Amino acid sequence: MSRRGWLILVGSLFLPGLLCLEAFVLLHKEPYHERIPDGAYRPASGDDLITIDGDRIRYVVHDKDPAPTSVFVREYDYSVNQDGTLFVQMTSAEFGNGPVGRYDWSWDGNVITRRENPLRKAPSGHEPPLIFKRAAEPPRD
Repeated sequence: MSRRGWLILVGSLFLPGLLCLEAFVLLHKEPYHERIPDGAYRPASGDDLITIDGDRIRYVVHDKDPAPTSVFVREYDYSVNQDGTLFVQMTSAEFGNGPVGRYDWSWDGNVITRRENPLRKAPSGHEPPLIFKRAAEPPRD
């Protein structure tokens, strides 16, 4: 057999095996899976509240739109992306209209941060980031 024939034979045997190995690795790769520790998180003002329970996040936040005294209460499934941003599973209608979808939310390992998203302006104009820190747990009996 010629050298070219051997190369074709080896390549035809090697390439499918390599592709199968790559597909196996990609399909069985462990997905990124970080969770925020369960508990209550509040900003320094104490007006708003985020509660984490497993893979659920519950927002109790003040919404300046439609009225300054509106309180928004919703619970969603969530996940933390590799870059620390939160992926909150909400409907497309809620995404840009409520006080959750209007902001970018992130987790840095210690605090939850709410930042204004320039594409979805907050009703009050520019707002500084709001930091939610884990509230101290009540003493146990």
